[in-house]
Amino acid sequence: LTAFSERELYGADKLTGMTINIMIAKLCIDHETATADWILVMFFETFAGWDWFDPKSPISLTPVDTWQTLVEVSESQFYNIANRFKEPPVAPVLTPASPHTNLTQSVSISAMKRIVDELQKVNAIIQEALSNQKPLQWSELVVN
Repeated sequence: LTAFSERELYGADKLTGMTINIMIAKLCIDHETATADWILVMFFETFAGWDWFDPKSPISLTPVDTWQTLVEVSESQFYNIANRFKEPPVAPVLTPASPHTNLTQSVSISAMKRIVDELQKVNAIIQEALSNQKPLQWSELVVN
């Protein structure tokens, strides 16, 4: 989580530890035979390209009927009540147990744009290393 914190992905009004764990678990479920290093690569590749601004694209560990979830998750959870300007919500990361809780409810659009920007920066670093077949240093991923 230190790496995520350094890149301003983790913390207050950003992604929480539980959110990141669910995102990683989603990849582990979808790619059962993937190694830890490949999960790291897929994490940035997948979530740098995720449509975070479509509230109907939830990240969930269990199959979720989006419309049922919209009803299950209260409007105050699904939509960011901290934002009084009725900003559209970001894509929810849902807890696996019912009733689902939206773990991204406190992430504003502007914070999510910064998060996506950082995810894309790290993904570009990883993809360049993979295409050039060069070893990747952890410090390259952590430092802004």
